Amino acid sequence: MTEAVATSLVLFDDKSLEQSSELFYITSGWFGVLSAYGFLDISVPIDPDLPWTKQRACLNQVELGNVIIPEDRPCGVINKAGSNSYVEIIAEGPLALHGCPWHLSACHNKAILDIPGTYRLILNDPVAAGSVQIYLKVYPLNSLSKNSALSIGGF
Repeated sequence: MTEAVATSLVLFDDKSLEQSSELFYITSGWFGVLSAYGFLDISVPIDPDLPWTKQRACLNQVELGNVIIPEDRPCGVINKAGSNSYVEIIAEGPLALHGCPWHLSACHNKAILDIPGTYRLILNDPVAAGSVQIYLKVYPLNSLSKNSALSIGGF
């Protein structure tokens, strides 16, 4: 991979207060490497009506209306906190592969996202906000080895 042309985004860090990341996008011809740190590798009581589960960040795909994605940037944040911009979300839901919602966790902490689109990560545990760090680094698609076991899209 060519480090010099990579673009990086911080999706969660020690200052994060919310359970959802900002909306982010990846454009055609690029892929993103998601890296996660700090998830608890123990089951926690997130919902009293559900069995205990491990902390995770689920990847949601988002369909937007009336938003222009700059073609000169491989990735970016769409609705930066504190901005006055309004983003119309037409649809949003978990990205599922082979019938299972895709997620990052302590035992699945790195993945390659090579499907162009708009996304957001949702933490399943409010305690994880501020303790989990998740970063996205984007590279040109031609620098990716084919058939990576970490790939979400399969390109």
